[in-house]
Amino acid sequence: MYSRIRKFLRENREKPIINFIYRHLKIREKKKFLRMHPPTVVVDVKGTQELYRRDAEWLQLINNYILGKTLDVGSKYGLVTKEKDVVALDIAKDFLRLNVHKDKVLADACNLPFVDKSFETIVATEILEHLEYPRKAVEEIRRVLKNEGRAVMSVPNRYNVFSEPTHLHYFTERKVCCLFKDFNVVVCKAIPSGHIFGVFKVIK
Repeated sequence: MYSRIRKFLRENREKPIINFIYRHLKIREKKKFLRMHPPTVVVDVKGTQELYRRDAEWLQLINNYILGKTLDVGSKYGLVTKEKDVVALDIAKDFLRLNVHKDKVLADACNLPFVDKSFETIVATEILEHLEYPRKAVEEIRRVLKNEGRAVMSVPNRYNVFSEPTHLHYFTERKVCCLFKDFNVVVCKAIPSGHIFGVFKVIK
């Protein structure tokens, strides 16, 4: 029932009264989330501060699974993978301009400009929920991963749907596993920061 209400609010945000209700609920959800999970990591990139609401476990989990030649899809400022040597990819020039990595590519996650089997690891954190067609992005990730390669990802869970107005999808662990149905599941679990973390390995 609640999910249908949220969907209705998202689809009718252009109407003034609906927009007011949507924004009010979104603010309430954000305040509740911050009370439950206070910020634990603050980083600074060339004068730009990025405040993470995730806990340190989230960052550690992701970096533990990064091995070999790696692509960071939707890298933004590159803060999640800043301790690693990766290729940073994002669709926004402004983000890439401030990205901490040396190798940067301006491109769409649904049309990766790489030949097949180019990377051993692909990181896609907090990106799939913003895409109109997340399945297409996952197919592209599968295409450019080498045999035995791994996709390391995270998305907000369904209870964190109001955290950003640009979220087009909400996910459960089951939905994430369905999205990566052509992979072997290494791990897929909800973590305390309000996100679902997953690692999926390419099937030979």
